[in-house]
Amino acid sequence: MADGMLEGLSNIESTQHGMASGAKAQLHLQDGEITIRHSLETVQKWIVAAAVREALR
Repeated sequence: MADGMLEGLSNIESTQHGMASGAKAQLHLQDGEITIRHSLETVQKWIVAAAVREALR
């Protein structure tokens, strides 16, 4: 699992540059890209939370 996480983390910067270019409107995630999915869920939770306490649940 650690190798998979390191592989995913090593691509984050290049993926971000690609997304920022606007060349593609969406990024389709595979089942194995759990670190990206988790980060997205965490950010979404903080965005919609009315208070820190709610975001930390």
